[in-house]
Amino acid sequence: MDSSFTCEACYSACWTCDGGNDDDCLSCDIYAFRRLNFSAGTCECKHRYYEIDSVCGACNPSCEECWGWNYDDCTSCAYNGNSSLVLIDDSNTGECACNDGYFMNYEYSCVLCNP
Repeated sequence: MDSSFTCEACYSACWTCDGGNDDDCLSCDIYAFRRLNFSAGTCECKHRYYEIDSVCGACNPSCEECWGWNYDDCTSCAYNGNSSLVLIDDSNTGECACNDGYFMNYEYSCVLCNP
């Protein structure tokens, strides 16, 4: 509600709010893959999702956190017991690769190589 006691629409990422700004969120739209950052009052993409054009997109399955969908857009890797992050360059992008003796299958899981 604004100073004239008129209801305002919530910011698009908010489910409920106490104002129209992006930091006035009280809850988030769970169907939009968002979670509330209580201290900031903002709705952020859930774990394993990234923000693109005000929408949350899923990370590549090999990524724990990412900045895009591609396999080399990981900022950290999904843990399956055998994966590790291999930095491609100096710009915080990276590809998740399996440890020696393992290979990544089509499900993005590390599988022990045959001896």
